[in-house]
Amino acid sequence: MMHGDYFDGFPDDVRPEDHLVDGFPLVGQAAFWPAYFLNQSIEEQDLLCRVYSVDAESVGQMQRLLSDPRAWPRFDLDLPRGGRITVIFRNYADDPGVDYLLAAEPDGRSVRISALGGDAEGPGISWPELVSVADHGTDPREGAVRLLLLAPMLGDADADELGATARVVESLRLTGATGDLGEVARLIVAENLDFEPASWEPDDDDVNVCDGESSPRNPDGVVSLKVDELLMVSSALTP
Repeated sequence: MMHGDYFDGFPDDVRPEDHLVDGFPLVGQAAFWPAYFLNQSIEEQDLLCRVYSVDAESVGQMQRLLSDPRAWPRFDLDLPRGGRITVIFRNYADDPGVDYLLAAEPDGRSVRISALGGDAEGPGISWPELVSVADHGTDPREGAVRLLLLAPMLGDADADELGATARVVESLRLTGATGDLGEVARLIVAENLDFEPASWEPDDDDVNVCDGESSPRNPDGVVSLKVDELLMVSSALTP
């Protein structure tokens, strides 16, 4: 069963698989991106409402949809090398948050590479890896959606030097944002609410790892993935 190992981590009386729903129908709604980033990356609601031309009430309604304990939105993104990243809104009342799962094969076992909310874990992806996943989209708008869906788990100290802010501005525009988007992009790239940007580099076995204290991809961290899992994730995300 896909994500069976993830499901096993919940109490016996909680069955996430009974609540998962396709989140992509929400993406086309004007209030989606402000609600998505308010749940994870940005605190400035007025700023997000302004650039997406929506009111706070609409954003609040979307937030309630995203956090509904009866329906956990999920977003599946195929990877260039055949794997998949799944974003799941973990609407479990005792431990809500957003999980980012990676499987090296579409129906294979998954590991959590980042989590936001509560006991946050991250960063989960470097900027070059994120660009590679985004560019696997079939057109520029799909690429923008893919990039922004995964951006909350980004944490890369070199991202801005690699042109991340400009690329995020472009992605915001392609998803309907207008006006001066530089501040929104800066917050997404460099001001994660849950963890600091990390340095990324290949280890002696050419596995891409980071030094983020709370990152599953830090082999010396307290929530580190296993050695074989670190290799699996790195291989799946290699640009």
